[in-house]
Amino acid sequence: MKEYPMEFAEGYLCAPNELVRMGGLWLIRAGRNVAKPHYRSGPRTMTEYSLHFLLRGSVYVENGEAQRRAAAGDVFCLFPGTSCRYWRASEEPLEMIWVAFNGPQALTLLALAGLDRREPVARAVLGEELLGTLHLLLRRRPDSAADQMETCGALYRMFGQMLTGCREEAGGREPGPADWVGRGLAFMNARYTEPIQVQDVADHVGLNRSYFSRLFTGQVGMAPSRYLNKLRMERAASLLREGPRRPVVHLATALGYQDVYAFTRAFRNHYGVPPGEYRRRLRMASAGN
Repeated sequence: MKEYPMEFAEGYLCAPNELVRMGGLWLIRAGRNVAKPHYRSGPRTMTEYSLHFLLRGSVYVENGEAQRRAAAGDVFCLFPGTSCRYWRASEEPLEMIWVAFNGPQALTLLALAGLDRREPVARAVLGEELLGTLHLLLRRRPDSAADQMETCGALYRMFGQMLTGCREEAGGREPGPADWVGRGLAFMNARYTEPIQVQDVADHVGLNRSYFSRLFTGQVGMAPSRYLNKLRMERAASLLREGPRRPVVHLATALGYQDVYAFTRAFRNHYGVPPGEYRRRLRMASAGN
């Protein structure tokens, strides 16, 4: 480990390739640290999601909306676009492993694990299997395409083990807001290419539309209608970047729009230009390179 003013730490950065970015989850960086007595971090605003697993000790975590204490065996999450800070909470030795990642499935997986901006700490999730996966992520340096794909697999395994830990901790607990929002996110991520609306999502979760929208907005940071539109627009941009030229009407149909003009208007509102102009600029940029 290398010594820094607040800690002893080691880690690495990962540059995910184009194939990996076509998936739902990819690694940005991973590392571990042993804190010095006066350890603190932030405030800072993240550009990706970052999970911090506590091996020893405890910290206070503040993310702008909540302040929580996390102890050994817990994990806390820092969310992109949210100012956050954390600091040592006791004189016990503090040791952590962190895993930073991004991708369209990140919010869904975090919500299923009971983590959101209002509740950034999940309790007692760190078991032996999960610790083994974290050590695998620390040892691996995903330089080749094969290594990067294996790293993505390890990330999904990490979340699977976290969910197992959460279920064991929760026992017979009744579903709550984090569960409902997680189900809504999973439903939208799976079916956004169909002509679904927020009412369909609320019906799937089993909640009143207004109540679900209020819960979703509080935990995700945006309204469900905006999240659904974001999924569709990002997929539209991806389709415009890849493969042969497709008529705009085909793009609209592929993304659940029955009206091509509604699709074009939504795309312009999201990106500032209509789909045809977006594609033309992509071609010009490609020709310039």
